[in-house]
Amino acid sequence: FLDIAIQLSHALGELHQDDITHGALTPDHIFIDMNSGHVKLGGFGFIAQFTHENEAIHDGEVIKNTLAYISPEQTGRMNRSIDYRTDLYSLGICFYHMLTGSVPFMDLHPMRMFHAHIARHPVSPSDIMPSIPRPLSEIILRLLQKTPEERYQSSLGLKADLETCLSELKKNGTIPPFHIGRQDISKRFNIPQKLYGRDEDIQKLLSAYERICRGGKEIMLITGPPGIGKTALIRELDKVIVEKNGYFISGKYEQLRKDVPLSALIQAIMGLVRDMLSESQRNISAWKDMILNAVGNNGRVITDVIPEVELIIGRQPDLAVLNPEETKNRFNFVIERFMEAIATPDHPMILFLDDLQWADLASFDLLERLCGNPDIRHLFIIGSYRDNEVDSSHPLTAVIAQIEQHEVPVHTLALQPLKEFDVRQIIVDFLKSSHERGAYLSSLVHEKTGGNPFFISQFLKKLFEMKYITFDPTIGWRWDQETLSSLQVTDNL
Repeated sequence: FLDIAIQLSHALGELHQDDITHGALTPDHIFIDMNSGHVKLGGFGFIAQFTHENEAIHDGEVIKNTLAYISPEQTGRMNRSIDYRTDLYSLGICFYHMLTGSVPFMDLHPMRMFHAHIARHPVSPSDIMPSIPRPLSEIILRLLQKTPEERYQSSLGLKADLETCLSELKKNGTIPPFHIGRQDISKRFNIPQKLYGRDEDIQKLLSAYERICRGGKEIMLITGPPGIGKTALIRELDKVIVEKNGYFISGKYEQLRKDVPLSALIQAIMGLVRDMLSESQRNISAWKDMILNAVGNNGRVITDVIPEVELIIGRQPDLAVLNPEETKNRFNFVIERFMEAIATPDHPMILFLDDLQWADLASFDLLERLCGNPDIRHLFIIGSYRDNEVDSSHPLTAVIAQIEQHEVPVHTLALQPLKEFDVRQIIVDFLKSSHERGAYLSSLVHEKTGGNPFFISQFLKKLFEMKYITFDPTIGWRWDQETLSSLQVTDNL
């Protein structure tokens, strides 16, 4: 095993050095010459699909062949983008399979597999087979960490630990405990995507979602300037949504499309319909019955606006011609019935509307109706907006007052800039420095960015591009405090 594992780690390291991510690493793509023992990697036909924003994960054949080996971020339900470290998770599954004879998670239902990769912890290989040395189990479990930041950060660091195992085994016939990951320093400038300083805010969101699952209906308004992390915070719900078999649908209002009524709401429902169409034919038939029962003879109201719905409920009869006010009321009524049918105890729903400061009056009207309808439950409406663009005369202020009269709980979460301690923690985790060594750099970054998370990442990238932060193979990431102190950077990012 160790000989094969070392060769695989080396091959993967060569790929990653050339900025190639495999993205579909499974035993089907590992080839071993039984005479020489040489190991080679194949299956690169998947890379073209993988590079197009996760399109590969929606391909049925890819899912069937790789579902047991995909990383949590490849499910599309983690608040993480995909990089080369997805291969290290898949490699960990392959190692697990080689040593124990089985993969850590197996279920024929894709959503349950997604949940397992995201939330379940694998049984230690040593607990399955006591003959597997404990350090080897620790290496594999490190590869199988849920977030990329907690895994090995390079194939070279992994290879070094595996070579230590092989050396000890040859020398002593066993592998004694040792500190794994000592040589695992990434040469890549990967700023952590985990959220810092937001634990309390995340807990408020999770608590509200739990109440929704029990039959409630609530609104959470998240405010703050651009780059403060509103969307990133909301995407932290992805993991629990998978666990509860819920739906997350989202739409974004745009400043240059304020004249298009209901643009974000329609965008959100379109996303939901596409999710439905990706399910089994049996589930699609169940959705068809549910939707038709809800909208009756008015299905054309939805299919005229969202043609994809016709793929679920079929062609709908023509509608009676009404005056503009009656037409608007009919549309709102049908959308209400549609949402009532979709948001259920089995599928609690989150509706996320981004940039509400640019929403149109028709959207605000429908939003109030959704909140005022007592038959609609299991619905969590989250809206985000820039508080510097919403004052007492803005239509959003009026609609919130109207919603509160319906006795629907309305919460406001005002996101604050990160504190200097949080910035220091980013530096420590990212650049693998001590708190003392990272103090000056974090102080500079906090001063120049005002604690805005987006500005922090951009500023750090700029320091790296300008070679003020460099990588030294002997000690890792380094920077010169005197050079940084004389650095002329605008105070207005």
